[in-house]
Amino acid sequence: MPRRLRILCVANKVLPENDYRLAFGQLSELSDVDYAWPEAPGKASPKVVHPLALGEGLRVADAVAFIRLFLFLRRNSANYDLVHFFSTKLQLFGPWLAFAAGTPCICTFTGFGRTFSRGDLLFRCLRPVYIVLAAISIWLSRATLFQNRADMQWLQEQLPRLRGKMFWVGSGVDTEAVETKSFHDTKLQVLFVGRLMNDKGVSLVLETARQLDPDKFQVTIIGPASLGEPQTQAQVAEADCAGIVNYLGELPASNVAQQYRRHHLFLFPSRYGEGLPRVMLEAGFGLLCPIAHAIPANRDLISHDRAVVLDDSADGAAIASQLRQLEEN
Repeated sequence: MPRRLRILCVANKVLPENDYRLAFGQLSELSDVDYAWPEAPGKASPKVVHPLALGEGLRVADAVAFIRLFLFLRRNSANYDLVHFFSTKLQLFGPWLAFAAGTPCICTFTGFGRTFSRGDLLFRCLRPVYIVLAAISIWLSRATLFQNRADMQWLQEQLPRLRGKMFWVGSGVDTEAVETKSFHDTKLQVLFVGRLMNDKGVSLVLETARQLDPDKFQVTIIGPASLGEPQTQAQVAEADCAGIVNYLGELPASNVAQQYRRHHLFLFPSRYGEGLPRVMLEAGFGLLCPIAHAIPANRDLISHDRAVVLDDSADGAAIASQLRQLEEN
């Protein structure tokens, strides 16, 4: 009988309990999957989790975390057949460590994010550096996986010699599908799920909520605070206290699933940094009507006749107008 493949998945944060990457590790008949991510007592569901102090954002401590990751891979090179890297920092630098440690690797590119979506001088300067690092990363990897076709096709055009190593795999969630839902409530329930950061469109959600009739709409926000954006968190808390929105904080996946069942519309005005938004997939299984931008991350997900597709210039007033039209229909 063939030996099961031994895989180590490395991420910069704890994967949600209904993430398809956890489900793969639990259901695979061909592989045994371990995980390496920052410690979070009580949240880890896999059998084997190795603590990795590599969090979100750019930090000086990352250099130490990368050294520790390299030493771990070197010590365990005989224990794993493959290392799978997620998140931008690991996508760009993980293959270097795996190559030096003598362990084959693959990467999942979850999206190009703010570096390629925003026009700030800093991000424009970072783009060529990113491309060079991505080229080396792809060359050192056995395969590079993409969650949406547009990002993969764009990078294939930038790096045509490496296109043979790029593959589209999509994404997924491990959750139950809702079969029926009533849209005849006295209030339309509008839901946003995501980190409290402006790049996710939180300010647009608040701006929209302020322009809606509270007798006809209830806007609910679910999500954790984001590193380096205390002002956004304060704005959400203030709007919650004023009754403009209902902020539920960060919830376990099972509780979020309950909210999908009771809400009608999913407002997701993110314009940056999405590979294939897990929350959009979850909302789809919950039979919510999506209201989202036509960014590459959403083009594989939304059908124009079953969604409200927002223009890049859409502000809170425009979104509120779209919501009123849905309420009237």
